Amino acid sequence: MSPFDCPLCEEWGHSLRELNSGLVEVSVSPEQFEKHLGKHLLALALFALPKWVDEDDTSEYLSAEEITEEEESQQGDDGRTAWFLKHNLEDDLRYDVKGLVKGGTLDALIERLTRHDMMDSTFNSTFLLTFPSFTTAEELFARLKGRYYLFSTSELIVALTVNPLLV
Repeated sequence: MSPFDCPLCEEWGHSLRELNSGLVEVSVSPEQFEKHLGKHLLALALFALPKWVDEDDTSEYLSAEEITEEEESQQGDDGRTAWFLKHNLEDDLRYDVKGLVKGGTLDALIERLTRHDMMDSTFNSTFLLTFPSFTTAEELFARLKGRYYLFSTSELIVALTVNPLLV
């Protein structure tokens, strides 16, 4: 693999080329590429974490029932939510007795990680520190990219025209 294939930087390829000045073409193993991409994901994860979290403060934890109530309160007067703002995989998550996420499918966990309507810093921290135990950095990155890549449909265009704050 070429180190220039990294979707997040070009510096790695240039620095490897400088280190191996005698080589015209520089290549890396898939394991090296995965480790490099993992460093980017870790940097992004650390950037996304809040600067300070009081671990004794449990006020940010929401139960499944509270999440549903919060979602309903944020819906419009007619109770409809645009398809691209809905949480389709909530049923694929499992909660403990405190209402905290304890497991779920990879897609459901990613949906929870990327929710637009709430920030669960405990979940986000735990997920970003433990994802290597159940998926690869490449798989996570591909699914995150897929989650944020929306096709431009007429419903999306109309929704954004009516409420540009959705962007």
